[in-house]
Amino acid sequence: MEKSLPTKLPKFLYHYFWDTDAANVNLSKNYEFVIKRVLDEGSLQGLKWIFNNFDKKMVTETVKKGEGWHIDSLYFYANYLKIDLKEIENIDKAKKIERISIWNNIFSPTTSQKIFPLRGAESD
Repeated sequence: MEKSLPTKLPKFLYHYFWDTDAANVNLSKNYEFVIKRVLDEGSLQGLKWIFNNFDKKMVTETVKKGEGWHIDSLYFYANYLKIDLKEIENIDKAKKIERISIWNNIFSPTTSQKIFPLRGAESD
């Protein structure tokens, strides 16, 4: 059963949306923007919020769009969501810059399922 989306971003995520009015982001219309921004730039708290509030299919389809993501984020989420890299559109346009990513310091793909299990994963 599909749950309804939250209507507002939580305040702890506002600083990731510095380029827009975070209080008025329409989550049903802009869910891909929100998922990408939080997964690509966010904190562990933000990651948990995404996986608790968006269905696996929505997250997977957002990752598959590819363009504009950091390459390490795409590789991580492709592995985590079991997406073949060939399914990711525009992977060649992913950002290839060095940065400190949260999963380098917090968790590995082998433990990530325990940290934030996906909604809808039980149907896999």
